[in-house]
Amino acid sequence: MYQSLYRKYRPKTLTDVVGQDIAVKILKNSLNNNKINHAYLFSGPRGTGKTTMAKIYAKLVNCLDLKDGIACEKCKNCIEINNSTMDVIEIDAASNNGVDEIREIRNNVSLSCSTLNYKIYIIDEVHMLTIGAFNALLKTLEEPPEHIIFILATTDIQKVPTTIISRCQCINFESISEKNIMNRLKYIASEEKVKIDDEVLLKISEISNGGLRDAIGNLEKLVAAAENNIDIKKFNEVFGFVDDLELVEFYNSLLDANIDNILSISQKIYENGKNYVIFTNELIEYIRKQLKEYYSTNNNKTILCDLIIELNKLCSDLKSTDSIKALFEANIIKFVITKIKNTNELIDSLVENNIPTTNRKQNIIQDEIKENNIDDKNNENLNDDNIIVRNNSIILNNVFALANKSDLIDIKEKWKKLNDYLLDKKIGSIACFLADGNIRACGKNNLIISYEYDAMVNKGLETYDELIATLNNLFNEKYNISFITDDNWNQEKKKYIENKQKNKKYELKELEKETKQIQKKEIDKASDLFGEDIVEIR
Repeated sequence: MYQSLYRKYRPKTLTDVVGQDIAVKILKNSLNNNKINHAYLFSGPRGTGKTTMAKIYAKLVNCLDLKDGIACEKCKNCIEINNSTMDVIEIDAASNNGVDEIREIRNNVSLSCSTLNYKIYIIDEVHMLTIGAFNALLKTLEEPPEHIIFILATTDIQKVPTTIISRCQCINFESISEKNIMNRLKYIASEEKVKIDDEVLLKISEISNGGLRDAIGNLEKLVAAAENNIDIKKFNEVFGFVDDLELVEFYNSLLDANIDNILSISQKIYENGKNYVIFTNELIEYIRKQLKEYYSTNNNKTILCDLIIELNKLCSDLKSTDSIKALFEANIIKFVITKIKNTNELIDSLVENNIPTTNRKQNIIQDEIKENNIDDKNNENLNDDNIIVRNNSIILNNVFALANKSDLIDIKEKWKKLNDYLLDKKIGSIACFLADGNIRACGKNNLIISYEYDAMVNKGLETYDELIATLNNLFNEKYNISFITDDNWNQEKKKYIENKQKNKKYELKELEKETKQIQKKEIDKASDLFGEDIVEIR
């Protein structure tokens, strides 16, 4: 009779267990030091080896010739367990979760073992027990007979009452790493004489979410569909994944805000019967890798973070709707319009609107430098980025010098007009970008606008002239803007206040000094007229 791969390659000893080194060490030490607990609670994600470990431990505590945590497999107890025994009882709490089932356990624990040294109760998915059942179990855990060991297993320890947890030795089972899963799959494929590409093994590891049982099940599904020669194309066919090139094309279309291409790829996914949930998860994983690769240099990292969050929500929603394609496309297009165009498509949308770019930016910046009497000699070798930063600093200082509350109130009222253009085909992205900023100070059309992230500030600096041109068209006024992060705004404001205080102190000192000089001159005159002996110096 055919035996599934999962059952065939289930670990039989602690050393065979994959990716649970800490749990193995705890249980092995308890055996070596003869410190066997009366109750254990194994918690962790599904498919990580909790029930398997419980069965192994049941054999180890009963082995009559145990050596360094390894059962002899020859003594009568080992043979008894291998052939099934009445002293190792497995209970699925998902289907046996009532008070009556637990009371039956409580009535039977007082009975002696039939053949083994210890009677083992393995209760799987223990969090599914009812409150009454937990209360009944609690009484048994408080005063168990010496020959009884409980091993409780759960994928949701938060639902297990603390009164139960406190009476067990808790052992956490971690998600198994992709590397460990891949190595185990490679071993099984080798044993089964299955030819499979490493790329496929990696894919299986990635989609198994840290569960080795699911990974082996997915491998078995592939073997059944593709027989003994498995490549990435066959993997994509069996599991409904799109080709990597198509995934990359979709990702690039997102960043380019190419809605036509996005809809075209979505249509292909639909026509080929691919799974939108799987595709969304694949897209999240791909973006995560891009985020890690470009984290320190890519100005779009905040967009990627937002995109991951949005796709994660979408993935959850897709599982509970009948209109999967419509929901997928609507959410993606909404994100492109409201977020990606906001930061990544400013230049493209302005080019469509025939607004001039770089050359005029350079002229504006140079004019600002001259107006503020910056030494040209010190700026001969400045590149574009340095000039932009210097100009931003100049405008910042100008705003502090000219700022007043009346102008700030007026510009905030004007700013509301941007809301009318958020969905405009040509300047919607610019309106979104400016509307997202916080106007911090204003003085005679000089503004300080802050954003939470550096990426947004950088985008404002890089597309400065386009933003100004758009504002001039909307409000018919010329603006100078300094872009700054929220954190830097707080620092600059603090620095400005401190400088003002220093200046006041300096002015007071100078005034006091001048007053003393005047007083001295008057005293000297009085001394000349009346003599020093009659002049009182205070």
